[in-house]
Amino acid sequence: MTALPSKRPEPEYALLLKEELRAKMPTAFFRAFIEPLTVTHSGEETLELIAPDSSIAAHVESRYRHLIEEALQRLEFRGQMSLRAGFKESKASQRAEQSVLVPAGASPASPQETQGTLPVGFVPCPANRDRIEQLCRGEFKGPVLLVGQEGCGKTLLARALVEQDRAGKRRGLFLTLETYLTEFSLACRKKDTISWRTRLRSHDAIAVDDVHYLKAQALRGQEELRNLIDDCEQQGRPLILCSSVHPQQLSLLPDLLSRLNAIPMIELLYPDQAGREQILEAELSKQGLKLPPAQVSFLAKRISRDMRRLKSAAMRLVGRQSQIQRSLSESELRDLSADLFTHSRSLRPAEILEAVAAFYGMTVDSIRGAARDREYALARHLAAFIALEYGGMTQKEAATMIGRKEHGSVAHARRKIERLMDQDLFFRRQVERMIDGLHHKET
Repeated sequence: MTALPSKRPEPEYALLLKEELRAKMPTAFFRAFIEPLTVTHSGEETLELIAPDSSIAAHVESRYRHLIEEALQRLEFRGQMSLRAGFKESKASQRAEQSVLVPAGASPASPQETQGTLPVGFVPCPANRDRIEQLCRGEFKGPVLLVGQEGCGKTLLARALVEQDRAGKRRGLFLTLETYLTEFSLACRKKDTISWRTRLRSHDAIAVDDVHYLKAQALRGQEELRNLIDDCEQQGRPLILCSSVHPQQLSLLPDLLSRLNAIPMIELLYPDQAGREQILEAELSKQGLKLPPAQVSFLAKRISRDMRRLKSAAMRLVGRQSQIQRSLSESELRDLSADLFTHSRSLRPAEILEAVAAFYGMTVDSIRGAARDREYALARHLAAFIALEYGGMTQKEAATMIGRKEHGSVAHARRKIERLMDQDLFFRRQVERMIDGLHHKET
C-alpha cells in the first residue's frame, strides 16, 4: 500500500485518504460526509480533517472515525489525526459551540490578548491551539470534555484551570475519578449523599480526571456523574471532564453517553517538534541546566508522544550531570534516554504476546486465558505494559490483546509493572532486553 506522503499538495494526499474510504462505505454516505472534508497535513506529525459544519463533524466522529484511523494505518501514517468543524457555520451555531468558552457579552480576543492565557508548562499542538486558548481565556461556563492520549497534557490543563480559579475569586476543585467515586461511595454508606453533593457543588469550578476509567457496571457512579453534568449545565458552572478515549469508545449508560456526546469537546494532541523542545528546555531550566540546541532537538525528535517522558528525560539528565560534572556526549545522551524514545513503528500484538510467552515459558493462549495464577497474571501485566509503553496501543486495544474487556485493568497492570521495575533492577534489565530484542527484530 502506498504510504501517505508528508509534503504533497493537498489534493494529492487528500485523494489517497478519500479513495481508501470510498471503498469502505456506501457511495451516498461517502458523498454526504467524507467528500466535503478538507484534509490538511502538517509534516509527518499531524493530519487535520475539517468538516464544513459541526453537525457533519459530530457525525463523522461518531460513525466514521474508526474507518478513517484504519485507512491512515493502511497508508502507514504514524502521526496524529484531529477532526473539527470549519468556519462555514451560521453565527447561531458558532455561538452555541463557543457558549462555554467565551464569557457572556465578551468579544473575541485579539491575538495579542491571547498571549499568556495558556497555563505555565502547557504547550499545545498548533492544530488546536486556538480552541485551547478560548477555553483558557475568560469565564467558561458549563461542562467541557478534554479528550487526548495519555501524556498529552489533559491533567495539567484541567488542574491549571481549576487552580486559576483558586487564585482568583472562585473556588475550584480538582478530583480524579477514583477520588470522586470513593467520596460518593462513602457518602452513600453514611447516608449523607445530599450533604456531599452540596459540598461538591459549592465549588465554582470542578475538574474530574480519568473519566475513561468509569466501569460499565458502576451504574450508580454513572448516574451521579450524569447528574453532576446536568447540574453544571443548568447552573453554568464550569465542569472539566478528562478522558483518554472518545465517548463512543466507552461502555456507559445511554443517558450518560448522550450527555458526554452533547457537551463541547476539545481534542488535545501531542505538541509538535518545536513545542517539545520548549517543554524540555523549560524542565531543564527549572533545575538550572541548559543543553546545546542540537541535543535538545535530538531528544525532542525521539520522544514525540508521552510528554511525561520528556520530563523524565530532563530529570535523568540533571541527575547524571550532577554526578559527572561535565556535558554529555550524544552517545551518552542516547544510552541515558533510549528506553524513553518513541519507536518508529508500533509493535504488533502477536509479537508482544509471543515475546512475553517465551520470556515466561508459557503459551500465548495461557496469557490470554482465565488463569489467575501469579505467573500468568504477571505475564498478562507485562504484555499490557509493553503494549501501552512501546506498542502505541490504546488501553482498550491492550485489554483486547490480553483477552480482557475492561480497559481499566491494563492501567493497573502498567502501574504494577512500573513498581516492580523500580524495585527489581534485574527484572528491569530483563524487560529492557526483551523490548530491545523486539525492536531489533522489526528492523
